Amino acid sequence: MIDGSTHEFNNFVYYKQPTLEEVTPIIGPNEGRGSIYFVGKDFREDFENSKLGCRIGNILGKADLIDSETIRCTVSNKVPLLEEGQSLLLSIALNSYSWVESDWSYYPYGIFEIFPASGPIGENTNILVTGKGFVNEMKEEARCKFGTEENYVIV
Repeated sequence: MIDGSTHEFNNFVYYKQPTLEEVTPIIGPNEGRGSIYFVGKDFREDFENSKLGCRIGNILGKADLIDSETIRCTVSNKVPLLEEGQSLLLSIALNSYSWVESDWSYYPYGIFEIFPASGPIGENTNILVTGKGFVNEMKEEARCKFGTEENYVIV
């Protein structure tokens, strides 16, 4: 049995490579907020030298093992905005080196400008939000949140 065994040279540990079955969400802000969940089999960190890792494109994230079938990936750095039709490959590794590349990609979006920068309360003010990464297929689910954490409206 190789899985979990060690080799005398340099304390090398063998492990079974995990498999990925789903990644969610695949669309999100480029600001590095929120989490991406990897779902699959054989996720673990119970062997010597384990170091969970996750990536969005080439941006490294912090991987947390939720259970043997779920890893939460949190990225604190900004993810680059891409040209239309481009995406960033999502991947995980139990050793932060031997990446399991998924069949899923991440589509980041970001805001460049909001016009006008202010408006009256209670009026119907049209607001133009410009940015990159907005997906036309998602327009029915798209929402904007205006206000503060305590007092806001979602439109």
